[in-house]
Amino acid sequence: MKKIFILLIAVVVSIGAKAQFEKGTQYANASLTGFGIGYEKGSFAVGLSSELGYFVADGWMLSGALGYKYKSGVGGDAGGGVYDPSDDEEWGSRNLGSVYGASGSSHSLLLKAAFRYSFVQNGLNLGCGLQFEHAGTAQNYIQLCPQFGYTFYLNNKVSIEPALYADLCMNDFKYGTSVGLKVGVGLYNLFKKK
Repeated sequence: MKKIFILLIAVVVSIGAKAQFEKGTQYANASLTGFGIGYEKGSFAVGLSSELGYFVADGWMLSGALGYKYKSGVGGDAGGGVYDPSDDEEWGSRNLGSVYGASGSSHSLLLKAAFRYSFVQNGLNLGCGLQFEHAGTAQNYIQLCPQFGYTFYLNNKVSIEPALYADLCMNDFKYGTSVGLKVGVGLYNLFKKK
């Protein structure tokens, strides 16, 4: 009986989800990111992000996002803006003191373009994007951003969307890379008349 009940729920969810992943579906999302998971030891990061997307084909969405990230200080040369060029020959010309404030924290603005494929059968999704992170006046990062997520539908227009992500920095892997968890609220076809 338990197996039949689970199968019935899976069928109902997949039927309702199919409409959300069809070509022409509009998408909006607001996410809380980071949750203290960081690539660098001793750091804490949290952020906010908003995303708009459009399904260009069944299951395939193109999107753009704008975000903000706060990162607490870390030990070593990134903490409190103390920087010793002799410790870092490759990036010796950079001024970390203006990226990290006196408290060792930083504030970043993010701009991202991405695509995502959603599996209709189970709510899983895979995505990848290219992101520009402006971290103060001294450093800009270009990041490749893969993510793996799941979509829980509350009704045919609203969903909760947790995801694991990595922002892999291509121009400064050590300081510009982060991994984390984000939880968003997805809105589908809000402006479409039915």
